Amino acid sequence: MKIASNGISFNCVVEGPEGAPWVTCSHALANNLTLWDDIAEALKDRYRVLRFDNRGHGQTDVVPGPYTFPMLLQDAVGILNALEIEQTHWIGLSIGGMVGYGLGIHHGDRLKTIVACDSRPDAPPDYAA
Repeated sequence: MKIASNGISFNCVVEGPEGAPWVTCSHALANNLTLWDDIAEALKDRYRVLRFDNRGHGQTDVVPGPYTFPMLLQDAVGILNALEIEQTHWIGLSIGGMVGYGLGIHHGDRLKTIVACDSRPDAPPDYAA
């Protein structure tokens, strides 16, 4: 499915029973939502699983850069809003985990838990641009 957020169209996949708790999976740079295929398969009987291609990745729109960390955070919030997800468990790899940290800091009420894999807890100065 395509979701409009932050001025572009995002490629998203939602699986699992309606009404189940949400789990959102966010991939690393140079990846796409298929990174989470096995995880989604394992979780989709008990959870509503959202996977999406980050801007410039997979089947999501590619727009001129630069892409900033605040932009990626706005993208994630926009996708959650478009799908009317009030709270989610967040699983992120690398920058996907960093987006989870950003959500926790700026939109903590939207998260139930954060699982951050191979994610740095700080942001390099150029991420703030």
